[in-house]
Amino acid sequence: MKAVEFHGLDLRLALGLFICWEGLHQLARRACRTSKCAPIRETGATYLCSMLNALWCTFAGLYLSKAFLDMPDESRAQLDRDDPNSWAAVWVKGAAYGFLSWLAMDLLHCFEKYPHNVGLDALAHHGGFIFLTSMQMSYEIMPVVAAWLLLGELSTIPLNVRCLLYTSPSPRDGLL
Repeated sequence: MKAVEFHGLDLRLALGLFICWEGLHQLARRACRTSKCAPIRETGATYLCSMLNALWCTFAGLYLSKAFLDMPDESRAQLDRDDPNSWAAVWVKGAAYGFLSWLAMDLLHCFEKYPHNVGLDALAHHGGFIFLTSMQMSYEIMPVVAAWLLLGELSTIPLNVRCLLYTSPSPRDGLL
């Protein structure tokens, strides 16, 4: 195993993906403005982006976690480009850029809504995951843990579905 070194982040890639997420959020916000349902007008764009991020992360995390199962411990511990199994760690780092960029975009919108609709817990949650993801990516360590973190976004999917059900135009629509 090689020594752990700081490799940094590709800030251009992260910024580019952040701009893509923000652009998608703005398009969704524009589309949601026409809804007759107030909660969808107010938060529909956020939940749409959250769902897309959760689906992407879940798919990537599931695929990569499964790939790491058959790999030696060294391949799971850090990204070593001389390791024939390094493809999975490289893919984890690539997938984590999308997650990191979404977190940054969502954190921006949390600050926008603070303190009325968002509490300190949401700010700490997003900030903590940005820090942990940045450290994992910068030092290229623990790719299997990063894959599990991505897979952990699976829990967001039912939460977003629950929000959709609660914000449906009318409880009589049969969604609840």
